[in-house]
Amino acid sequence: MNSTAIVALAALVIFALLYAIARSRRRAADRMQQMTAGMGFAPLHADAALTAKIGGLYQILGKTSNPYELRQVYRRMVTGGEVYIFDLFDVSDGESSWQATQSVAIISSQLNLPHFVLSPKSDTGGWASRLADRTITWAVSRYGEQVSFTKYPELERRYVVSSTEPEHVRRFFAERLIRHLSETRYYAIHAKGDAFTFTDMGALTGPKHLKRDALRDRVERAMNVFELFQAIGYPAAVADLDNPRR
Repeated sequence: MNSTAIVALAALVIFALLYAIARSRRRAADRMQQMTAGMGFAPLHADAALTAKIGGLYQILGKTSNPYELRQVYRRMVTGGEVYIFDLFDVSDGESSWQATQSVAIISSQLNLPHFVLSPKSDTGGWASRLADRTITWAVSRYGEQVSFTKYPELERRYVVSSTEPEHVRRFFAERLIRHLSETRYYAIHAKGDAFTFTDMGALTGPKHLKRDALRDRVERAMNVFELFQAIGYPAAVADLDNPRR
């Protein structure tokens, strides 16, 4: 086989691979659209404002730009706000790396949340678990100061929380919210102002897509958290901080 034939064959193989990848992605997108449509969601093109809103929740301290891109975005209107399902990618340095898959975001004028990031600990025991928890704590520390809840050991055993306003977060984490989180595992929440994102890490490993029931459960859990946040009310928490009980 001469060099021209080899080049032609290589080009054909590359074309076939690219076509197969594109076709697979198209089928996955079609399945996702059908699945979310059954849950009341419609596909949405993420504009700059939405990208800044959701991507900003993942902003690392010291970073001045938003390196994120939203893909596979779907929206459903609910009483008091909007619910989104989205994939998030870090596109800094000209590369595209997976950040979140089929996460849920809720944006509502009824929310006024302090900034915080909540991430699950491994909680499996042994040296590997301790090493994993150190890594998780370091990763979460990039978003702010670690917030301790010494009066609630079950919460601290399951989660690590960081914030740029730790005192406000301690006030915001009311007994009802702490009790709810202490009965869960693998929740991951990024919150600030009128928006938060939610992922249950135990349901997903890597950039794979959930099945319909698992995705429906994730949205339902996010809505439960939304209701808790609404019930607590951040303005009241700030008032308590400014006027602590005697």
